[in-house]
Amino acid sequence: MIDFFEAGGVLAVEKELAPLLQGDVLTVAGRNKAEVWQQAPAPPVPTSFMRWTNR
Repeated sequence: MIDFFEAGGVLAVEKELAPLLQGDVLTVAGRNKAEVWQQAPAPPVPTSFMRWTNR
């Protein structure tokens, strides 16, 4: 879990899955998810352990 957190956590996963997710959903802050993903900082460590699988 530490590796997951250091690689950006849920936000990093959401950015990777963005093409498959609905980006116009509003957050509690009133912004849509696509805006949040665009403004998210790059993860401080490689996200190589998060990869697509064809299963």
